[in-house]
This record gives sequence, C-alpha cells and structure tokens, in this order.
Amino acid sequence: MDTVATGARREAARAKLAEAQAAMLQAASAAVVKGDPLAGQLQALALCVGGLTEIYQASEDTRLEIARTFRTQTDTVANDAIAKVHASGMSIVEQLAPKLSAITEETLRRNIWMMKLRTILWGGGGLIALMMVGGCFTYGTGYNAESIR
Repeated sequence: MDTVATGARREAARAKLAEAQAAMLQAASAAVVKGDPLAGQLQALALCVGGLTEIYQASEDTRLEIARTFRTQTDTVANDAIAKVHASGMSIVEQLAPKLSAITEETLRRNIWMMKLRTILWGGGGLIALMMVGGCFTYGTGYNAESIR
C-alpha cells in the first residue's frame, strides 16, 4: 500500500508540473537567444503544460468538492431514508392493527364458542353415561329381585 498521503501526492504532482513548465520556458528563452527555429514550438509547449496544469488543478478542486458534497448529501439522504422507512412502517402498522384486532377477536370468539360446545357435549355425554350406569344398576337390581322371588 502506498504510504504517501493523497494531499502530498497532489502537491508533488503540481510541483513537478510547475518545474516542467519552468524548464520549458527557460529552454524557450534560450532558444530565442540562440535564434533556434523551434523557439516558438517550445513556448507553445510551455503554455500547453501551463494550461494542462490549470486543468488538472480545476479537476482536482472539482473532485474534492464532489467528494465533500457527496459526504454531506449521503448523511442527508440516509437520514431522510430512515425517516421515510419509519413513517412507512408506522403507516403499515396503523393500517394493519385494526384488521389484526378484528381477526384476533373473531378467532377468540370462535374458540370460546368451541370450548362451550365441547363442554356441553362432554357434560351431556357424561350425563347420558351416568344415566345408563344408573339404569343398568336399576335394571340389574330389579332383575335380581325378580329372580329371587
């Protein structure tokens, strides 16, 4: 991993570009003094390097501004999203709570009715069984009394 900080790397690149531009301007000046026919091209190249330096610095400034804006907007968007999700959840709860309550109430009523019906049926079945046992006992007693006579 590169240990050079991003800010230091930018400054180093700017310094190298400025140094390259200065060297080209110096070479262009020397070429003018010597009457070199490439003096015009060297001056144009030095101006191009200067223009490229300006473009690089503008793009770096724009990138940094975008990064700052992105950081601040990310927090804003995240907070807004959390608020919207919370509101949506509350809306769902508010819409479903009455329905759930009605379904639960009906289910409880049905269960209570079934418990009452089971109680009545089991009680009736037990009463019938008791009556049958009593009838059998009475019949058996009467049968034994008749056979003793």
